[in-house]
Amino acid sequence: MPILFFGSNRGPGVGSRFCVTCFLFVFMFCLAPCRAQQKSADAAAPPEILVTDDGFLAITIPTGWVRADGPGVAYLVPAATSQNPSVCIYVSAAAVGPREESKDMDAYIQADIANFKRQYKGAVVQQEQPLALPEMKLQAPVVTFRSGEKRNSFERVIYIPDTARVWTLVLSAKDEPSFSASLGALRDFAQSYRGTITVAPN
Repeated sequence: MPILFFGSNRGPGVGSRFCVTCFLFVFMFCLAPCRAQQKSADAAAPPEILVTDDGFLAITIPTGWVRADGPGVAYLVPAATSQNPSVCIYVSAAAVGPREESKDMDAYIQADIANFKRQYKGAVVQQEQPLALPEMKLQAPVVTFRSGEKRNSFERVIYIPDTARVWTLVLSAKDEPSFSASLGALRDFAQSYRGTITVAPN
């Protein structure tokens, strides 16, 4: 459930340096698009790799943003920010499937909305137009959450399906100007997504 600046502060999992290097190499090789012609040097650039406890994400951090310590499996803030930023983007993952509380992504989204409305009496939730993710050839559901309170005021969540789980890319802002100014960064972040890989435990 999207809640501003709330979540577990988790860093990358610990593994052998050799294994991580091998997985990163294979991951980048497999996900890099095979194109006979490249329109520009930027189009040929491989994605960035975010290493998290829940696997490797091929996704590029938006220009002007940096990774920091915070909630979720990855937490981003504007590069020129204070220790108490007015806006952030964080990434989380939730399991879905026959044995989970939410059987699929749609059920997870509806539970997210219901939980948010239950927590905030003045909540306003709006389902936006799905966002096209060109690298994955899919449409990602998008939901905007407004709590109606001074804190936890504005959130936009992009839901991305994965095997047996849902990734959420969450933009959280304390005020509407910060929220509106950062929507483009969230969009670019989501549209750079090229997939994930999970390392099985030894």
